Amino acid sequence: QSSSAMAPVGIKVLLVRHAQSMNNIVQAGVQTKIKQGVSPVIAQMEWLSNRQDDPDLSPDGYDQLSYLKMFAKKLPQKTSCHTFRVYTSPMQRACSTAKCVTEGIECKAECMADLVEVGGIYHAFQDAQGKWQKGPGAAMTAAQIKARYDFNVASLSQEGPWDGAKGYETTAQALARAQSVAEWLRTQAIIKTQSLDGNAPDCIVLVSHADFLALLL
Repeated sequence: QSSSAMAPVGIKVLLVRHAQSMNNIVQAGVQTKIKQGVSPVIAQMEWLSNRQDDPDLSPDGYDQLSYLKMFAKKLPQKTSCHTFRVYTSPMQRACSTAKCVTEGIECKAECMADLVEVGGIYHAFQDAQGKWQKGPGAAMTAAQIKARYDFNVASLSQEGPWDGAKGYETTAQALARAQSVAEWLRTQAIIKTQSLDGNAPDCIVLVSHADFLALLL
């Protein structure tokens, strides 16, 4: 065989954005009102008033999972990968989506805090002066994630909410997370390429969120 045919392929990366969440429904309603002429300020107030800190999937989102599971079952054939490693954002909507992926390819997922959506988990509220503030949100605990999804949560905080009640993050902080994940992927590729079975690619599946995946790309 040619040298190119024998060259190690390292890893393949599959990016999965979670299925429709309850907050996506709120967002869609707000966008519709803006198109109808509602003031962006009023629309923003409606968004902050009705959004959930850590929403799960909507009924339509759960319906979408059946199609994702069918796709996941075909991944070994489509990717030619022998090993699949699934990493997910610990947010509910991502975990529910990742659970479907793991059922399709018959493996377990590991929670990775760096895969959370831009902004993190925060609770929006109006202060005494009526100004909107963003404080720590109601995140699940690592134990709750483990009990509900049976994921590996070893990398998460084991005391209190998994995010340590950090609250809202800046765009700069989110960008730093994306850079960290990108560097981690490069490291995984190097490790796999240098391994004895480097000619058999691993597939790393990242289940995350639209804005964060945009930063990662």
